[in-house]
Amino acid sequence: MKLPTEINASSMADVAFLLLIFFLVTTTIDQDKGLTVRLPPMEFIEQNPQPIHKRNLIEIFINQDDALLVNDKDMKIEELSTFITSFVQNKEKLKTRPKTPKHAVISLQCDKQTSYNKYVEVHDVIKSAYHKMWDAQAQIMYQADYDALGSNDLRKSVRTAYPYKISEAEPF
Repeated sequence: MKLPTEINASSMADVAFLLLIFFLVTTTIDQDKGLTVRLPPMEFIEQNPQPIHKRNLIEIFINQDDALLVNDKDMKIEELSTFITSFVQNKEKLKTRPKTPKHAVISLQCDKQTSYNKYVEVHDVIKSAYHKMWDAQAQIMYQADYDALGSNDLRKSVRTAYPYKISEAEPF
């Protein structure tokens, strides 16, 4: 009696398929994370942008050494939030600052050599300054924290008092 010289490999394909399915199901794929920024809807209407009056503008520049220049003056990152809040609210009614918070615009520019971490840190400080103003406004309007407002309409009404206007130019 002669023994078969072949090995039955029909079940090998099944095993390989099951292993492939197992690895696909159990493997996690890292996803890139970035800044969450909500862009305004795209409009196809030709617009002539209105010039921004100097008194309404905070110019923040991050140079190649990660140093901050705010309105052409050196500033530490720890001072930025207080400066933004004071500038936007303009409680002293200074003529060098916006008449109302609705007029305030922040221009954020950086050098091509600016580190990504510094850019994100400055962006976070700007957003947190506005978040503090929104919290204070929510307390006045609804006696609740901004994050506790469940309705998007309530949040929108708070944000209309302090609109988040930021202009980010291309690095140079």
